[in-house]
Amino acid sequence: MFIIVLIFLAGIVLGYILRHFRKINLLSGKVSIVLVFLLLFSLGLSVGMNERVMDNLEVIGLQSLVITIFTISGSIGILIFYNKLKKR
Repeated sequence: MFIIVLIFLAGIVLGYILRHFRKINLLSGKVSIVLVFLLLFSLGLSVGMNERVMDNLEVIGLQSLVITIFTISGSIGILIFYNKLKKR
């Protein structure tokens, strides 16, 4: 964990030093997108190869759907409550 934090901090420092170089800024955005896609592909590959996950995909999908519905409903409910308080 310490190494991860050090790498993250090194990236922050390097980004701060190189922030005025437009070409590096544009390149880092493109590289970041490609790396995110590679990470997503790698995650999908490992999930697809995991028999336990694949056997329980219906249950996992249903649980994810229920969590999503409650999360969105809660957010909308809090927003409605906030708007009613704000109008007073």
